[in-house]
Amino acid sequence: MIGRKFKVLYTDYNPFCHDCNVKMSCNGTNSHWINKIREVRKQEYICPKCKYSYVTKLDFIPKNCNYTTLVQEKGLKQGLIEYKSLEKVAETIRYIHGHEPSRQTVLNHINANSEKYLGKIEKKLDEKIKKGKIEL
Repeated sequence: MIGRKFKVLYTDYNPFCHDCNVKMSCNGTNSHWINKIREVRKQEYICPKCKYSYVTKLDFIPKNCNYTTLVQEKGLKQGLIEYKSLEKVAETIRYIHGHEPSRQTVLNHINANSEKYLGKIEKKLDEKIKKGKIEL
């Protein structure tokens, strides 16, 4: 099995049209690169009655992005530990994880996800403070 390539196809289970509630038909596949290193296929569907079509959505990848949420947050996490230039953050991701984001991509991910990610961290800290009955 070493050295063999596998094709991965993401599909929806039993899709129905959102407009006319008719069972949708398969209409080919679309290629998508996860983290720009792994190719997967997404099933495309079409309604035989009203011709409405859609492609299977990948929940772990934001819309119009090639990188998973986990890879996007790696730049944020590195920035919380110590100051690094965007070039060094991209280089670290490249060496450790094998993904090759540019420094501009790292900046875009930081700008897009920082408030949401930091909000999650603040909520966790608030819960720990409440559990420990710590007052500030």
